[in-house]
Amino acid sequence: MAICIWLTGLPCSGKTTISKELVGFLPPAQILDGDVLRDTPLASEVGFTIEDRNKHVLRMGQVAALLTNNGINTICAFVSPVNEIREKVRKLFHPGEFLEVYVKASLDVCVKRDVKGMYAMAKEGKINNFTGIDSPYEEPEFPDVTVCTETLTIDKCVDKILEASCIFW
Repeated sequence: MAICIWLTGLPCSGKTTISKELVGFLPPAQILDGDVLRDTPLASEVGFTIEDRNKHVLRMGQVAALLTNNGINTICAFVSPVNEIREKVRKLFHPGEFLEVYVKASLDVCVKRDVKGMYAMAKEGKINNFTGIDSPYEEPEFPDVTVCTETLTIDKCVDKILEASCIFW
């Protein structure tokens, strides 16, 4: 049985970094990353309003469910800021196929990690609807796993996620 590991958190919290480390432990595996997919025909027309974000997350959830149902472990790295939409994504999977991971980091830490300068541009009004600045992020109410990237190394985060994913198999 394959599993979908859904990483959610603020921009620059560590989702992409963790997904790149996880992929080697779960063959066959595919990473679906919000930043990468937005530059493809699959999602290039989706903007950053909350409605567009919800549409994008549901679409990517459906892609993840298709991959998982076909035996491919899927690691998803999406801000996915709305609890209700993450729950809708969870319902696309059979019991035991979905692991929600809250990649927790404070806004201050995420701003310091931002090598692209997105937070600064959002604060200056050059980027609208940026999660954490002028668009809200709803922390998961009941994540399956929480990894705090402020206090844990990436290796420890991966270990914690892998340990939790074994419960589902």
